[in-house]
Amino acid sequence: MTRRLVVLALAWLVLAMLGCGGAPPAPPVPPLPPLHLQPTSDLAPAAGLAWLVDARPRELLADPQMAAAMRELFPDAKFETFARRHGGIDVRELDELTVAGYANTTLFLGHGMVDPTRIEGAFGARAKVEGRGIDRKSSDPLGNIVRTWGTVNGERQQLAIFGREAIGVEVGRFGPLRAAEYFAQERLKKASPALRATPLDRAAEILSMSSSAKPPFSAYAPGPFTGQYEEALGGLFRAATAAAVSVRVVAGSPEGARLAVRFALLGSFQDDGPKVTQRFAAAIHVLSESSLGRLCGLNAPIAGPTVRAEPDGLVADMTISANTLFRGLHAATGASVDELMRH
Repeated sequence: MTRRLVVLALAWLVLAMLGCGGAPPAPPVPPLPPLHLQPTSDLAPAAGLAWLVDARPRELLADPQMAAAMRELFPDAKFETFARRHGGIDVRELDELTVAGYANTTLFLGHGMVDPTRIEGAFGARAKVEGRGIDRKSSDPLGNIVRTWGTVNGERQQLAIFGREAIGVEVGRFGPLRAAEYFAQERLKKASPALRATPLDRAAEILSMSSSAKPPFSAYAPGPFTGQYEEALGGLFRAATAAAVSVRVVAGSPEGARLAVRFALLGSFQDDGPKVTQRFAAAIHVLSESSLGRLCGLNAPIAGPTVRAEPDGLVADMTISANTLFRGLHAATGASVDELMRH
């Protein structure tokens, strides 16, 4: 009897191993969808945004004259020092770079080939690390998101590495970087990135109006503008919902790189009557003749400025010398640039 029970048990075991009468095999786990990492501005949340700068460094510096002009403000040594301290990240080689400012946070987002091990090691070398988490684990290494946080020189900082293609760093109060992770995974259905939400979506459209591609450098600030900013541009900022500026490289000049600059001011200016364009032109002239404007060569443009009215805003275009602009910016903001490159 005991022998029969043993035989029956062995037979049941064999049948179970063959899948007869046992639980069906578990279905394969479907791979995670790829991360949405471009454009990097799609990772910056609109909520709470104070300003945003969007650039394509590799494209900007592809023009030798433009690269030479930018060395007035950003010498090669600064980029090389930054790369050594940040795991080999050479800002000049990034496809895209977005920097966004919030009330208590600055968010940096960069896209380009990166070495996750070197970057995380460099963060650990300069930070008092408090924690590390794998926020997304994928069978494809390009789909992983690894986050590390701590304190650097008394400032709270948090690093996120998106596979091997992008990084994000936030300095200050934590929050926007986690939203960037959700945008990368397309998990935020009821929130919008900064340049896809009103009013900056329209500002981005105006800056790209004469070209199928977005400009290689642009900066944005949503309204309302209060306090000292209300009187800017002859008081036009009081009715403005957003301000934006873009820069495109005009190549081929023997005198050096030229920059096509566009400034857009969005808002309801129709109540100011048909003379609003004249007011805008006068305000641009005052800005050009300011100490900073003269320093950057805005008072002596190569072409323009020309101004026009859109149904929902005002636009000014001019062409200026890249060498003069960057020399002026270096003289005016050299200390700020050094501080930025130390982060």
